[in-house]
Amino acid sequence: NAFGVEEDGSIVGMLRMKDLQQTPRDQWASTTVREAMQALDEEAMTVRSDEEAVDAIMQMARHNLGRLLVTDHSGEIIGILSHTDIQRLLRVRAGLDV
Repeated sequence: NAFGVEEDGSIVGMLRMKDLQQTPRDQWASTTVREAMQALDEEAMTVRSDEEAVDAIMQMARHNLGRLLVTDHSGEIIGILSHTDIQRLLRVRAGLDV
């Protein structure tokens, strides 16, 4: 599970459950989202909903990411695309000979 993090209308990072789990329990109450999140360049961690899946795969590989934030034409976050999502798509296409 992951959530996109925005600040002043710009995407500044992604907060993953893994990030939270790595925070020592005694620091949970004082740790901010910015301290726990994975900070990345917006261009590296986002993919537009109208881009090809192969472009998303290449982007994940290039930046060593397991998921990307999906944005609409206006830059709003509308979802998250993971390796698992892409694997599911490829299995469906292979089964349908698409």
